[in-house]
Amino acid sequence: MSTPTVAILHPGRMGTAIARQIDSASTKLWCPQGRSPATHHRANGAGLEPLGLNELAAASDIVISLVPPAAAEDTAHALLAEGFTGLYVEANAIRPHRAHALAEMTRKAGADFVDACVIGPPPAPNTQTTRFYLAGDRQLCNQVTALLPTGAPQIHYLGAEDGQASALKTAQGIAQKATRIVSILAHALATNYGVTDELASLTSTWPHPASEPEKFPSVAARAWRWESEFHDISQALHEAGLPPGITTEIITLLRKWENLKDDDNTGLDEVISQMIDIGNSNP
Repeated sequence: MSTPTVAILHPGRMGTAIARQIDSASTKLWCPQGRSPATHHRANGAGLEPLGLNELAAASDIVISLVPPAAAEDTAHALLAEGFTGLYVEANAIRPHRAHALAEMTRKAGADFVDACVIGPPPAPNTQTTRFYLAGDRQLCNQVTALLPTGAPQIHYLGAEDGQASALKTAQGIAQKATRIVSILAHALATNYGVTDELASLTSTWPHPASEPEKFPSVAARAWRWESEFHDISQALHEAGLPPGITTEIITLLRKWENLKDDDNTGLDEVISQMIDIGNSNP
């Protein structure tokens, strides 16, 4: 497949950034149905051509799904219902059991499947901070690798087993994202006693998110996306026979930040204040 036609469902910040890195010889598509003006703007800026879902399903050799985790199944089902039989790259933050189910559904519909995940910020040229992990049939994964010749994101092949990339993303979510959320709770406690600067100083020598409180507003702004991911993390822990209790409380906290959705102008004081308010309302 020398010049494949590739579709991005749906071009958010990550999807758009990846689309920009795809080989310029490839035709790049997206489906504008039901998308916001901001999504239209991003897609147009990334050179994505709009097509209805039926036409996109027929024209695409490869589809990369990068949507909020809760929409992973609906996105795949809608595309497969239109007769898509190319390569479906499931790159969402979902737990391994969901990836297995999606792989089975995709293959029953006559399409190929690759389990994938993206870790890091949206990729840009000449950066080495974003990694795209792939799992599944090696030849199919090689087709995805060939789409991204610039080295941004870095491509890593994990193995042939469905769910490996999703497992890595789930584990990374626990290790990194849960730590960031718990660190805000720690800073809320420190603020109550006037020692938040000391806490930041104490942790500044650790490779730990609590040393970067300036990043907490971005956590709150993206809580609406993380909530569904933590439902998955909780279930993944349960399925593995591990205690999921802390994730239940994290989900409750994430819901309290719904009013800050995608608000990149929220200050640290407001995020800390909302955490304190939550504590005061639950004595």
